[in-house]
Amino acid sequence: MNAIMSFRYRKALSLVLACVVLALAACSGGNLHRDQVLADGHCSMCDLRDMDLSDTELTRGNFNGAYMYGISFRNSKLQMASLQSAVAPLGNFSGADLSGANFISADLDKTNFVGANLKNATLKYATARGANFSAANLNNAKASGVDMSGTDFRNVTGLGIELQNSNLRSTNFRKAVLTNGNLTGADLSGANLSDTDLRGADMSNAILDGADLSGANLENVNMLGASLKGANLKRANLTRADLRETNFTKADLSKAIFDDTLVEGMNTCGAKMSDGKTDTCK
Repeated sequence: MNAIMSFRYRKALSLVLACVVLALAACSGGNLHRDQVLADGHCSMCDLRDMDLSDTELTRGNFNGAYMYGISFRNSKLQMASLQSAVAPLGNFSGADLSGANFISADLDKTNFVGANLKNATLKYATARGANFSAANLNNAKASGVDMSGTDFRNVTGLGIELQNSNLRSTNFRKAVLTNGNLTGADLSGANLSDTDLRGADMSNAILDGADLSGANLENVNMLGASLKGANLKRANLTRADLRETNFTKADLSKAIFDDTLVEGMNTCGAKMSDGKTDTCK
């Protein structure tokens, strides 16, 4: 009996020691990766989970395919860095300089980009569901084909931003500046675009069903063939907008401005018009 107990004890002890060795190896590997990042700014395919790299200089760094769950690059300099196919959910890039950075096909779900500089960054085909880009600079960012549903873009500056064919359902763009942006074919169903500056934007064939565009500046916007069923456009400025073949069924257009607007084929069945009257679908 004592021999059996001794054997079991030794076996249990060996398992505990093995776990300790593995844990130490993992920590050592993490430290090695951190040292590598700080030394040359390159760590593609590395495991950088939960690492704090705040306030670091990593311009043109290569993090392609790296595992970055919970990483912090807060206030870091990552201009022209490449994070293609990186996995960085719940990461923190707030205040970071990411101008010209490459996030193609990256996983950025619930990641923090508050106040970050993403000017000229590329985010094509990335996922950033539930992420926070509020007050970020997205001027001329290329983000076509992305899934950013439920993401916060409040007070973003995105002059010339490319968001065509993207999933932007239930996003919040309140008071964002998206002048001359490309949102063709984007799905903005249920999005908040109230008081947003969309002058000159291309929103042709976009889906904005149930979206809030109250007080939005849509001057010179191209909405050819777009769907805005049940949308709120109260007080929106649609001066010189192209609304041909646009579907405003049951939308609220009260007090909206329609000066020099193209309206051929526009469907306003059941919509509340700018004069407060409801279209009777005749």
